[in-house]
This record gives sequence, C-alpha cells and structure tokens, in this order.
Amino acid sequence: MPQVKRDSRQRLWILVSGVLFLPALILLAWTLTIGLLSAQSRVEDEALITAADIVGGADNRLAFYDGILGTYSTAGSLADRDWDSATQRAHDVLELSPSLTTLLVIENATGRVMMDTRPAAARASLPRLISVDTRPAIIRAGDGCPCVVLRHPIRRLPGYSLVGLAKPEIFQADLLKSRRPGSVAALVDADGDFVGRSLDFQGRVGTPATSYVREALARGGRGLYRGRTYEGLKNYSAYVVSPINGWSAHVAVNRTLIDTPRLWLFVTLVGGAFLALLAAAGIIAHVVKDMAARRRTDEQMLRLQKSE
Repeated sequence: MPQVKRDSRQRLWILVSGVLFLPALILLAWTLTIGLLSAQSRVEDEALITAADIVGGADNRLAFYDGILGTYSTAGSLADRDWDSATQRAHDVLELSPSLTTLLVIENATGRVMMDTRPAAARASLPRLISVDTRPAIIRAGDGCPCVVLRHPIRRLPGYSLVGLAKPEIFQADLLKSRRPGSVAALVDADGDFVGRSLDFQGRVGTPATSYVREALARGGRGLYRGRTYEGLKNYSAYVVSPINGWSAHVAVNRTLIDTPRLWLFVTLVGGAFLALLAAAGIIAHVVKDMAARRRTDEQMLRLQKSE
C-alpha cells in the first residue's frame, strides 16, 4: 500500500507539473511576441517621426521664404514696373536674407525676365521658370544652381510672378539635424527630385530620386515601403508627404532592423506552438499510460480476490 500511495503521488505531481508548464510556456511565448513586435514597431515609429520632422522643417522653411516674397511683392515699384527701383530694393531684401541668392520677376505667359538681381554676365537661362505651378521645386542647371525655385504671384501686377532662388544647403542642414544615426534620409520636391540627402548630397541634389521614392510620392500620405538606395542598401523606408507643397521626406533603415524581429517572431510563434503541442502530447500520453497501468492493477486485484 505505501508503494501504491507513492506512485499515486508521483503521477499527481507529474500531471500538475505538465498542466502548469503549458500555460507558462504560452505566457513566455506571448511575452516574447509582444517584445519583438514592440522592437519592430519602435524602429518603424522612429523612422516615421524622423520623416515627419524633416518634412515639417521644410514646410516651415518654405513658409518663411514665402513670407519674404509676399512682403516684397507688395512693393510699389513692382506695380509701377519701375524695374531699376525694384532691383535696388530686391538687393536690400537679399542682404537681409542670405539664404536667398536671387530675385526675379517673370512674365507668366512667356517666361520673359523683367527683373533680375544677378549680374548681367551671370544671367544664364533657368529651366522650369515658365510654369503655372506655384509649388517650390529644385533645379540643378543654371547659374547659381542647384537652387530651390520659389514663386509668389504679384497681386498688384497680374500675369507676373516674383521668383526667388534659395540655397538647397539650408534644407540639407535641417535634414541632417533631424536625421537619426544609422539611417539614410532624403528630402524630395513634388516632382521627385532630391532637395536634400544624407549621402552624396552634392552628387544627387536636383537629380531624380529612385523609383521606390517616386512610387511612395505618388501614393501620398505616409507609410512604409521596401526599397534600395542608389548605393545598393536594401532598406525599409518611412515616408511622409507634405499636404502643403507636395514635398516628402524619406528615412531608410536597414532591413535587418525590421526583418530580424519578424524572423524571431516567426520562430517564437512556431517554436512555442510546437513545444505547446509537444507538452500537451506528453501529458496525454502520460494520462493514457497511467490509465492503462491502473487497469492492469485493477485486473490483478480482481484476479487475486477471485483466487482468494
């Protein structure tokens, strides 16, 4: 009888341990899953926040420039077409705004330049000035460029626009301040051309961005996409498109920062499920074995009673 009691206690402890192990395993797998999802989400959220900071800084910078152009566009010399006086005042504006390099007045229909603050010898033609699109854009060719073209209508002189040329380096400086280590950041205009880039800025400014960037720009809004940089870096990029001017910021992070948590998440889920099934199968097998042993014991006791 003591041996029977010990066997019963052992079987009870085994069953209790198995029953407690299963929920503990599930809890561990769940905890690991939450941790891995949090790690992945943290990388994505940080990249989106950085992209939003970059594009927000660009919006503020462009609004500042637009305010300068808007104030100057009210000058009476522009309304009177007194181009000499208008040019003199424009130089005063440029002295107070060193990030602006040039001010021009153009006729919208023909693109004819009526006023130009550049020296006569440096007045090379600038592409993309004949346009009804008032959104700011980057151009690479032309004297004093690459430069950001800013347009503002002259209310008192219908049919004409005030055009300012700004240094893209100021946008590049803002981008580098917002960029986080380990990422590749870019700022592109509404046409998908680089305004700023954390890698090879001088070589890429004013040139078209990758097809991945342009596809994201066409989608608009914000989100995440898989891509590859010109340097061959495979990445996930967070992007945010400005609803104000169509510019967008793109922050690329190494794919391993997101794929590694995803891989371990898969391993955790599959491994946890396998161990849970294995534990459940072990408990069931032990119960079946215990029931069979009990049947044999009962049969032996019955035969013993009959023989007695």
